[in-house]
Amino acid sequence: MSKSNRQNFMQGALILVLSNLIVKVIGACFKIPLTHLLHEEGMAIFNTAYQVYATLFAISTTGLPIAVSKMVAEGMAQKRVEFCRKVFRVSFVLLGGIGFAGSLILFFGAPYLAKWMGDNMAATGIMAIAPALFFICLASCYRGFFQGMQNMKPTAVSQLIEALVKLLLGYSLAYFLMKAAREAAAIAGTTVSYEIPAAGAIVGITAGIVLSALYLMLRYWHFSHKLYRGLAAEDSTRLRTIAKQLVLIAVPITVGACVSSITAVVDTAMIRVRLQGIAFTPEQAQRLMDLCKTGLYDQENVFGSFRETLTLREGAARWLYGSYSGYASSLFNLPSTVILALGMSLVPAISSAIAVQNERQAQRAARSSIRLTLLFALPCAAAFLASAGPILKLILNNDSSEIMLQILAPACLFVTLVSITTSILQASGHTMIPVRNMLIGGVMKVILNYVFIGNPNLHIFGAPLSTNLCYLLIAVMNLWAVKKIMGIHFCFRRTLVRPAAAAGIMGVSLWAMQRFLPAFLPDRVQTLLILGIGAVIYAIFLLLLRAMCKEDIEMLPNGKKIGKVLAKYNVID
Repeated sequence: MSKSNRQNFMQGALILVLSNLIVKVIGACFKIPLTHLLHEEGMAIFNTAYQVYATLFAISTTGLPIAVSKMVAEGMAQKRVEFCRKVFRVSFVLLGGIGFAGSLILFFGAPYLAKWMGDNMAATGIMAIAPALFFICLASCYRGFFQGMQNMKPTAVSQLIEALVKLLLGYSLAYFLMKAAREAAAIAGTTVSYEIPAAGAIVGITAGIVLSALYLMLRYWHFSHKLYRGLAAEDSTRLRTIAKQLVLIAVPITVGACVSSITAVVDTAMIRVRLQGIAFTPEQAQRLMDLCKTGLYDQENVFGSFRETLTLREGAARWLYGSYSGYASSLFNLPSTVILALGMSLVPAISSAIAVQNERQAQRAARSSIRLTLLFALPCAAAFLASAGPILKLILNNDSSEIMLQILAPACLFVTLVSITTSILQASGHTMIPVRNMLIGGVMKVILNYVFIGNPNLHIFGAPLSTNLCYLLIAVMNLWAVKKIMGIHFCFRRTLVRPAAAAGIMGVSLWAMQRFLPAFLPDRVQTLLILGIGAVIYAIFLLLLRAMCKEDIEMLPNGKKIGKVLAKYNVID
């Protein structure tokens, strides 16, 4: 493989992080207008359908692509190119078969899955996204291969294709179908149905995944001609042996993903069921009425029966869940998806280092990834805590879930740490440890959800509380395992205290500017300005407190030159 295509750990991570940021911006351009178009009820239908797909997606694709990346990285480190080709062929057959079976399950089981999730109107959306599972499995095979080659560009480009098609086609379909639904409702004198418009948005997601997979197929066809040209070295490893190795690596990772995804599905169903079963006092009912800021529902029709039955109706449960899943959770998940890019680059880097017994390089990559995760997650948590309302208003034009996002803010740190430490443990060959930890955390979350959400004083706010406690426990267990297995020693002051102090100063600055700075610009422009100033404040105090490490800086493109300049001014250790 040419050096022009190959990147070191940090360069590959940077490519994926930047592409992920662009993808998230494109995703926001899709999600924000979609929330305005579909409102809470439509977003509840959309998210319910997507969650079913996401569960099967995680089960189908989480383990094998990581196994492919790990085995290809080890093979290339040992210069076994033919072995890498066999790994790809076996994984292609396995993932293709799994994807095809999963698509059939989604398509024909859509009505039953929707009913089990508590929303029959999600069935059409589940059917619309069924073909995507087959193509995302194929795409995952190609991505795993390229990542094992430590070439992150194909993954980045394919993600951009997927996001752009989702934006252009998905929103367009939702818009025109929503317009038709409103016209039909006006003629019939009935309420507007969000089922078909939500399914239209999901068709755009499916189309994006199909085109992304086709791009990766073409890229591999072009790349493989160069990689395998004139290949003379044979590899005696049997295909059956490779399949067994892939499965042994993939199964524990897949089980861990199953635990996480099934917990998410149970979480979704439990929130809806527990909300519908709460007995409220008239005062609590009134407080819930005040949450309805969108005018989507006739409040007396939805909440008026509280005074008689004191029971939360299905429509109110849908509104609260839509507000939580469509707004608070959407923003909360953004930091962790960026860190996933770091994990994709980390697995082949650590695997290849271990394959050639370079323990020091493996430790360096793991240590740097954890520090970078904290440097990124801490300011995100501080911003959500200090500016949840303005950020929601800026991005989603709806701050009804402000308190939910503020409660979720600390979990940004815990979730990102779980993500990166899971990648480290998988790359080092200890795939069962994250599974065990995720299972413990998942059980804890289900129990806490049942207790917290069923409390009328907490109701929907019990969901983010349980998320914090669940991921805090998993993060602590994962970090302990990484420290013990990898033999990594952290400087507590430099790794956590200094970045946390910089993030805390940034958070206080955001809070103060929002409350005491005169409103001299439009709300959204002023929020952007304040967040920009906050980011500058965070960067300045990172330097003043010497919270960054020279080891991490040097892994960036032109990192040695940057490191020398920063070291000259004594702002890095």
